[in-house]
Amino acid sequence: MPVSDQRDARIGRAALWFAAACVVALAATVMALAVPGLSDELRGDRPPVAYTVGDRMDLDPARFSSSARTLFLFSRFSCGACQTSKPIMAALVAGVATRPDVQVVLVVPDEVPEEERLFARELGLDSSHILQTDLRRLRLRQVPSMVLTDDSGRILIAREGLLTETDRDDVLGLVRLPVTRP
Repeated sequence: MPVSDQRDARIGRAALWFAAACVVALAATVMALAVPGLSDELRGDRPPVAYTVGDRMDLDPARFSSSARTLFLFSRFSCGACQTSKPIMAALVAGVATRPDVQVVLVVPDEVPEEERLFARELGLDSSHILQTDLRRLRLRQVPSMVLTDDSGRILIAREGLLTETDRDDVLGLVRLPVTRP
């Protein structure tokens, strides 16, 4: 076999081994991302979600005990993501407006009251639905966030960051379900 044919054969085998290694690396990456706990670990720089399903809400129980379900919307008027999420928040408010067993509470920082009242009105809420508080005292990590609780404060669903139509549909689907006790 001439030298050039041997060299071509070695290059071909090396390319084959390299391609096989790439396929194995890709498969390992896909599998790691498919396992939620492992993918969160791999992303290490991402803080854990503040509110998780099954936990208890860290607000005064009077805020959620008067209704079968309470939707807490956390925002700041000056937040760009909150402004972008405003149509989703407004759709949530409109979607539960006819439900007497669901209340909506807009949780805002206590240092900018007038702008927060304007934001609430743009969502379809009056000032009786605003809770001004020191957001730093809560587990809250980012706004916008939304949390749906039952009347005991148990979290049924929680979302952080830019709110989507899927988030809206998930919450509206949950409020339509009958109330059950664990």
